[in-house]
Amino acid sequence: MRPEGDPQPPAAVLVDLRYASQMRLVVVTDVLVAGIRSPAGASAALLVLLLKRRATLLLSVTLAFEYVSACLRAEHLLAAKANEADVRELIDAIIDVVEPIEVH
Repeated sequence: MRPEGDPQPPAAVLVDLRYASQMRLVVVTDVLVAGIRSPAGASAALLVLLLKRRATLLLSVTLAFEYVSACLRAEHLLAAKANEADVRELIDAIIDVVEPIEVH
């Protein structure tokens, strides 16, 4: 039981981590944007798991370009209180841990 006032962890943290390393995921752009805009939310927690290589992120070149295009929109940067360099650094870190895939 949690002590009074102890916050609930984001939903993504509740994943049974024994099996997380076996998961291979495609993350839609909306999840990445939500993770940037709300660093305490479930989408951000999922991104942390992926960056820690607790699961494998599958990514095509097309989706990578979509990540950049969407995440660098002024409205998202403003909502996240982030600058372009910060977001590019995050996207680069994500791309460093992906398993590249080709879409046929």
